[in-house]
Amino acid sequence: MFAIVTGCCLAAILIYLIFEKRQVKKCHRIVPIRVCVTGTRGKSSITRMITWLLQQEGLPTCGKITGTNARFLLSDGTEEPIVRKRPATILEQKRMLKRAAESGAYAFVSEVMSVTPEYQNAETKRILSPTHLVISNVRADHLSVTGSTLKEIGSVFFRSAPAHTVIVSARETFEKYGSCLPSSNPVVPVDTDHIPFDPGDFSYPEFPENYALAVSCVEAVLKKLSKSESGRSVPIARAPDPKTISMKGLKSDFGILRAWKAFGKVFISGFAANDPESTERILQISEQTFRFSRSETIGVCHLRIDKGERSLQWLEEWQRKGIPFRKLFLIGGHAVAVKRRLRNPKVILLRDTAIEQTIKHLSEETGCAVFGFGNIKGFGTRYVEYF
Repeated sequence: MFAIVTGCCLAAILIYLIFEKRQVKKCHRIVPIRVCVTGTRGKSSITRMITWLLQQEGLPTCGKITGTNARFLLSDGTEEPIVRKRPATILEQKRMLKRAAESGAYAFVSEVMSVTPEYQNAETKRILSPTHLVISNVRADHLSVTGSTLKEIGSVFFRSAPAHTVIVSARETFEKYGSCLPSSNPVVPVDTDHIPFDPGDFSYPEFPENYALAVSCVEAVLKKLSKSESGRSVPIARAPDPKTISMKGLKSDFGILRAWKAFGKVFISGFAANDPESTERILQISEQTFRFSRSETIGVCHLRIDKGERSLQWLEEWQRKGIPFRKLFLIGGHAVAVKRRLRNPKVILLRDTAIEQTIKHLSEETGCAVFGFGNIKGFGTRYVEYF
C-alpha cells in the first residue's frame, strides 16, 4: 500500500513538473524577446531603460524590477508594485513572464533576482531563458555565495547564460571575466565612450555606462527581430535609432541617486549602492553635480544586521583609507561593533529614532551636505521617503 501511495505521489509530481515546463515554454513562444539583466550594480536602472527604449521603439514590452520596491512595468508605460505574501523566490519570475504573455507583450525585460550560482542558473536557464543577457558590472558583493574573488563572481554571471543567448557587457568586463563563455554565445562588447551621453536628457542622475549597455542591448534586439523567430509577426516596421530617443519621460528607480535641498544643506541618498566601490562612484558624481567637498560633508552609513559581510567590507575600507567625511554617523545592527573597531573620533553612533528627529539632528551638524549610504532597506527607505 505504501509503495502504491508513493508511486502515485511521484507520478503526480512528475505530471505537475511536465505541465509547468510546457506552460513556461508556451510563454517563451508568446514572448519571443526576453532580456535578463544581471550583474552587481545598476540592474534596476538598466532594466528600466531597456524597457523604456523598446516601448519607444513601438515594441509592446513589459518589465520587472526586483528588490525591496519590486515593480511590474506595463507596456503602456505605467507600473504596479509586486505584492508578496511570503519571501520572494525565483518562482515569482514564472508569474511575471506569464503576466507579460497574457498582456500581449512581444518583449519582457527582467532584472535577475538570484544571488547564488545555483539559483541564478535555474532562473535564467530554466525559467526565463533569455534571448539577451545584459551584465551590468562585476564588483565585490555577496562574497559568501557568489565567490571570493571578482573572477569567480564574473564567471557566475557569464555562466548563467543559456546557449546561443546574446551577451551584452562592457568590453572590459568581457575581457576580464568572459573566458568561461562558450563560443555558441554571441557577444556585444560595449565601449561607453562610443555611445553619446547627455546627462541633461535624464530627469535624474544616471551613469553613462548603464545607458551605453541599455542602448547596445536595444540595438541587438532590433537586429534580432524577424518573423522567423516566432509565430508572431514583428509589430514594428521601421525602428528609430535608440540613441536618438529622449529619456526625459523615464521614471527613476526608488534607489537611484537622489538629492534634496533642505535646512540649508543638500541631503543625498546613495543608499542603494551598498558596496564601497559603487558608493565611491556615486560620491564622486554627487561632488561634481552638487558642488561640495566630502571633507566638509556629513556621512550617514546604514549597516544592516543581516549583512555582516558588507559591514566588514566597510570596516576594512575605512581602516585602509580613513574616514573621508567631516563626521561619519553609523546606524544599524553593526554600528556599535564597527565604531569600536575604528577608534576614530570622527565616527559617531546615530540613534534609531523617528526619521523627523534624525533629519533635524543631522541638519544641525556643521557641513554643506549630508550623504546617506550603506543599505536602503529600513533606515535608507525612511530617509528617502521623508524628502
